[in-house]
Amino acid sequence: MSKLRFSDAINMAIDDSMSEDKSIVIFGEGVPDPKSIFGTTKNLNIKYPNRVFDTPLSENAMTGIALGLSNANLKPILVHQRVDFMLLSMDQIINNIAKWYFMFNENMPVSLIIRVIIGRGWGQGPQHYQSLHSMFASIPGLKVLMPSSPNSVYNMIRHGIHDKNPILIFEHRWLFDLVGNVNFQKKFNISKSKIVHRGDMLTIVSMSFLTAQSIEIIKKLNSVHNKFSIELIDLLSVRPLDIKTIINSVKKTRKLIVLDTGHSESSIASEIISQIVRKDHRILSCNPISLCLKGYPLPTSHHLSKDYYQSSEKILSSILSLVDINLSSEKLKQILKLISKKEQHDIPYKNFTGPF
Repeated sequence: MSKLRFSDAINMAIDDSMSEDKSIVIFGEGVPDPKSIFGTTKNLNIKYPNRVFDTPLSENAMTGIALGLSNANLKPILVHQRVDFMLLSMDQIINNIAKWYFMFNENMPVSLIIRVIIGRGWGQGPQHYQSLHSMFASIPGLKVLMPSSPNSVYNMIRHGIHDKNPILIFEHRWLFDLVGNVNFQKKFNISKSKIVHRGDMLTIVSMSFLTAQSIEIIKKLNSVHNKFSIELIDLLSVRPLDIKTIINSVKKTRKLIVLDTGHSESSIASEIISQIVRKDHRILSCNPISLCLKGYPLPTSHHLSKDYYQSSEKILSSILSLVDINLSSEKLKQILKLISKKEQHDIPYKNFTGPF
């Protein structure tokens, strides 16, 4: 077991995989760049000079090449840096990569990982803040993963590269500096969610950075008042969707909050709530809450974007509206002080200086 930053866990996962399997290649815009995509590809081009390379600004063409490499029994890892750039390769992803396994009667599996970065802050503006995971989750044939910790992203890459299905990994830039234990798990189901905290009062389903944010909120809540029995489910995969784990939890708590990094319309949060209600509308004792992005593009301005995202205060307010705990005004002030202390909406960590 090692304690690593999220970005270093990605780097180690790729390095460990490439050292074991010579069929793995990694390429994309900026992969061998000195900044090495937040350090995630650091020194790989030195260790594996023939299997790590930069690409031209031709996303659709390079994504098609990734499919071709997979057909040639290689295992490519393609990096698009931003999910916004991946939109230029939609034809290859949706019409070819997602369909290949089915069109050829399961005789041509596609072992392929596409890494994309999502996230907020630092003036990302309307064209560079997007998550879009729900868009890709609607496409049969793709697996869409959203890691939330160094351990989950490490194991997703290590196991995902050998999967017979194409995998999209959405990496939130606010997680790159997160430190946590990393342990290679011989058995790791990339399609399974994880129960991070167990409880019987309320179910929170979250993904990506919102899971890390929720863990901190629950810790702070329990440091002030230890009767918050909250069940936190880290989604990890949005396609396939592990709805069984969620339903089992909600049957117990009967209350639900879903935190989604995307917009509310046609969201994963909406899909989760819809599936629960279709299963049995009596499972929930009150209306569920979904916390998503606002229904308009992100303003570039620091000041205009301040209330755009799910702040800890918004999450806390939703929790308090559903749990049956009467807090004194003193306790409430204490919790609010802990939650709001030095929270930034546009800078994830001190040495973060820009989108790349």
